[in-house]
Amino acid sequence: MNDKKYVEEVCSKCENKLNDKDLCDIRTTINGKANCVNYKEKSIILNKWNYEKHKYQKYRVPDEWNVKIYADNMEEIINCAHCGKKIKAGDSYTSYEIHNEVGIGYGICEKCFNKEMLRKKQ
Repeated sequence: MNDKKYVEEVCSKCENKLNDKDLCDIRTTINGKANCVNYKEKSIILNKWNYEKHKYQKYRVPDEWNVKIYADNMEEIINCAHCGKKIKAGDSYTSYEIHNEVGIGYGICEKCFNKEMLRKKQ
């Protein structure tokens, strides 16, 4: 993955992206892959559909978020895969944009679901 592609797919969700001191440290390894010291290996990487490019892009959510596709307990508190809002699993909507590797949507809040519907209709 080159530097430009790395920035598009990984840095867009980096917690340091708005830091005015610019803590980014993208380096190219000996095998030609780009990486950053701020990137957490255990981060949750999802797929987000890009309507303009008609393909998935990598989408990183914070480690502490509890994002789910399925839950046995509908009272379990999960995070919206878009905004991170805490919601009950039973109150979540299936995302049209954020999916796992086989295309199943993650749970999102009602507000984000409505935003997705508007984007989908465009």
